[in-house]
Amino acid sequence: MYKISVVFLLFVGISFSAESQEKTSISPIATNGWATNLSMRLYFKKNALTTFKNNQYAAYYNADQFVVLAERKLNSQNWEVMQKPCKGDKTATHKSISIIVDGEGFLHLAWGQHNNNLNYAKSVKSESLVTGKRKP
Repeated sequence: MYKISVVFLLFVGISFSAESQEKTSISPIATNGWATNLSMRLYFKKNALTTFKNNQYAAYYNADQFVVLAERKLNSQNWEVMQKPCKGDKTATHKSISIIVDGEGFLHLAWGQHNNNLNYAKSVKSESLVTGKRKP
């Protein structure tokens, strides 16, 4: 079975089967996030939700503009949520967050990019939300 995952307003993870809409599940992560942005337009936004093995990961800015990472098992409605010490700017839609998991299971995070030094961090171990310090 092929799984497709998308983010709805960046605080709800949705998973469904391409074979059947009957297996659609919605699992709320938080009640605030990028959806509070005034413009609500982010045409180039992607990679805020990714899946590796049986884990799904999401990233968003909370109401205080901190980067938040979340993780859940694919068959679970419960998200582990971790606010990071780094901030972004949720008022500027082009300062989005992107995440990806590499082949060894390490989470890579980039955020708040716009005419500034790179904001990048990598998880300290495979399949973990704990990241090292921001790398220049």
